[in-house]
Amino acid sequence: MQTTVERTAEHTVKLTIEVPSDQFDKDLDKTYRAIAREVKIPGFRPGKAPKPIIDAQVGHDVVLEEFVNASVPTYFRTAVGDEDLAPIGDPEVDVEQLEPGKPFIFTAIVEVRPRLELSEDDYKGVRATRPSTEVSDEEVDSWVERLRRQFAELEPVDRAALDGDFVTVNITVTKDGIELERLTREDYLYAIGSGEFGARLDVELSGTKPGDILRFDDTLEAERVGDELAGLASFQVLVKDVKALKLPDTDDAFAKTASEFDTMDALRADLREKVGYLPILMLTAKDDVVDKVLGLEMGADDYITKPFSLRELEARIKSVLRRTRNGPSTEGMRDEAPIVRGRLRIDSAKREVTIGDRQVELTPKEFDLLRLFASNPGRVFPRKYLLEKIWDYSYE
Repeated sequence: MQTTVERTAEHTVKLTIEVPSDQFDKDLDKTYRAIAREVKIPGFRPGKAPKPIIDAQVGHDVVLEEFVNASVPTYFRTAVGDEDLAPIGDPEVDVEQLEPGKPFIFTAIVEVRPRLELSEDDYKGVRATRPSTEVSDEEVDSWVERLRRQFAELEPVDRAALDGDFVTVNITVTKDGIELERLTREDYLYAIGSGEFGARLDVELSGTKPGDILRFDDTLEAERVGDELAGLASFQVLVKDVKALKLPDTDDAFAKTASEFDTMDALRADLREKVGYLPILMLTAKDDVVDKVLGLEMGADDYITKPFSLRELEARIKSVLRRTRNGPSTEGMRDEAPIVRGRLRIDSAKREVTIGDRQVELTPKEFDLLRLFASNPGRVFPRKYLLEKIWDYSYE
């Protein structure tokens, strides 16, 4: 495969990639075989239909389009690897020649990482201070507080509602005199400060008591309710009760409830170790399975091969941080013995759910929700708590 590189801007290159005809024909045959396995053609077994029949059934242009979609990413990765380029975005591809029996030629314009050429004078004598990874007592305290909130209970209070409290409300929203049923709530447990209906409702609820009725107008934002309901609307809210979170004491009894440890000292020591962990994400051009496995076994939390887009890199960094920095939670700290409720069995170690002899397929979030509910029978969880615990979404 031949590749020529032309710089079209300061950090942008245009690659002209020519795939030899024999390689092109071989990969095109793979596309035909793949389509033959997927398309049902009368008179032929799956995967056995000849090319002319496939062209007649699905169209030759469709076959070529499928070939381009399947093969160009592989050719592109090979080319940038051979040319030692580091793309930082998705390429803009333009096919120049696509005829069986001839070389396949296409161009790819892509932004690449700038290269720095440093002389010894540029870095000689430069000193860098290694940042401290020591975990402070304040950081441990913040995670202990988070654990306390996860195991908090709601209790009625005889005072006005404050930010962070929970109120049971009936909410009626109308627009142009018509009730918006999608936004109507009855006996709804609402977290003040959540912003679920916008900031105005939170402001109005602060300071209310059971029996208070609120009436006000507010603008519904399209990103919250959709374009159909967006605009000025009227709210009527009946406050039925006020509850506050009752946080457990940070004693040894709490450590036993929230973790596998018997004392708060042991729990704090474990949190300090987990908070201090620095995640490792490997960026490399080595995309063989052996290299990936080796990198992960050596301690990497994730492994990304070039070329990659900045959006993918950002998403992977956020994912790693969720699994590590946001990781000191009760997951993995509880007893890993299976949870059994009648015929229901939840295996936390294997993340498997069975009812009798039948295995139940659940998404990761569904599994976490089921395990949480089964571990705490009879307990009522506020919506805000579930968002923070399962979806790791914080209103703070």
